[in-house]
Amino acid sequence: MEETDTLAQATATPNIVQHIGSVCCSTKTSVIRLDPIDESQKNRLMALGGKHIPKRGDNAYWGDLTTNSFASINPDSTVAILPVAALEQHGPHLPLDTDAEICQGLIQRIVENNRDRLRVIALPLIQIGESSEHQDFPGTLGFTAEQLISLWTTLGKQACKAGIRKLLILNTHGGQPGIVDIVAQRLRAENGMLVVGVSSFRLGIPDGLFDRQEIECGIHAGEIETSMMLYLKPDKVQMNQARHFKLTSPVTQKKYKHLALNGMAGIAWQAQDLNPQGAVGKASKADPERGGILVRYMVDKILEVLDDMACFPLESIINGS
Repeated sequence: MEETDTLAQATATPNIVQHIGSVCCSTKTSVIRLDPIDESQKNRLMALGGKHIPKRGDNAYWGDLTTNSFASINPDSTVAILPVAALEQHGPHLPLDTDAEICQGLIQRIVENNRDRLRVIALPLIQIGESSEHQDFPGTLGFTAEQLISLWTTLGKQACKAGIRKLLILNTHGGQPGIVDIVAQRLRAENGMLVVGVSSFRLGIPDGLFDRQEIECGIHAGEIETSMMLYLKPDKVQMNQARHFKLTSPVTQKKYKHLALNGMAGIAWQAQDLNPQGAVGKASKADPERGGILVRYMVDKILEVLDDMACFPLESIINGS
């Protein structure tokens, strides 16, 4: 889950929406609770323009639906999620599918969290991502950026054909936010969809949960990611192999004015440039309690974005000639 992009930031296009609460109704101040016997509230919800009012429990996984399920899709209140991750080395103590397990853990909790005026449909998790920065370690699997752009765009277009007009791309791998941005912009331009890209590691961390140095330097398989895995999949973590994996790159020696692992002059790197074992951070200090706090924090943030998307008016998306 390293935080730097493998695609140059210059190629990344801005998301259409970056937390669009300022555009639409805020769920914190205007959530309408629907009581089945309260017709006045039902009429108020219908006045919002919905053709079908989502009921609590409507969230679903794409594969569990039938082909007839899409006849009742409300494009305004339904948001599909495309979860994307990676299958790559995470040091000697975490499994190759760490990013995928974290992504699936977030998706599971989102789908279980039913909300008024929002229906979530989770597309199948795409486990393999762009992992060229880890390709020198055995076990890493990856597609090229071009292959992923084609794959994710195709899936988005197929979802659109099925009646989905709002799509959230949920990414838990630090090597591909640039790819997310390109796909989001392409689906907006070519299909008139509202597409929002969310990368888990950009959602923030509660104050005081991890120290500042770890947040800045423990960018792959460190204390943060190991804590999340201890909470989500403790049986897959080999804590006897966890260490303080120190960042060994010369870029940390503070003799460079601008060069850094990320930021305005981020250098391209391979995992072994950061540490010979392919991990960076204080993994041995990880614990499941803080991992659980962070997972719940991320889920809440993603749900806020989904609420925003459900409010966003599709009629404001203007297609060119």
